[in-house]
Amino acid sequence: MRAAQSSLAGDRIIEATVQEIEAGAEPTMRGVALRASISERTIYRYFPNLETLQTAIILHLRQRVGHPLCESAAELGGYVVDLYRSFETNQQLTRVLAGSLWAAPILKRTRRENRDALRRLLSAEFPRVDKATLESAAAGLRVPLSAAGWIYLVDCGYSNLEAIRHVQWLVESTLETLRRQQRSQRER
Repeated sequence: MRAAQSSLAGDRIIEATVQEIEAGAEPTMRGVALRASISERTIYRYFPNLETLQTAIILHLRQRVGHPLCESAAELGGYVVDLYRSFETNQQLTRVLAGSLWAAPILKRTRRENRDALRRLLSAEFPRVDKATLESAAAGLRVPLSAAGWIYLVDCGYSNLEAIRHVQWLVESTLETLRRQQRSQRER
């Protein structure tokens, strides 16, 4: 019983933090406490400091707004669909996070992690392609496979479906270029 209550209180704190973020506020212990209608002391029982709360919220936000990178290049087209639908479903949260100064250091780390994961995926699929080309391909795909890329396309007037199709075309064009280079390296 006590564990269930503890879990509910933790969930309530996380949800209040998300609501603070969606409202455009930097999450603070005081702001979260007010939004959750609980005392700051209660928050500190579950999260000993703001950094611990932010770590927990980042994990929650990744599940809610993001989507785990697929395991093969062949799945990238489907990944675009899942990712962009997640952004569309959570538009307000996606936009606020992308433009929040307090989230910038966290997002900088996440951007790097995502680029590196994309580079590893491409390197595994195209082992004969030189590293500089793979780095360029990963960097070129990283932007459209991000909240910033989605925001840009939607703000340019693309529907979510049109944005998905556009990014899928970019992905397929990039993959075809890598396939050609891989074949060329084999033939040498």
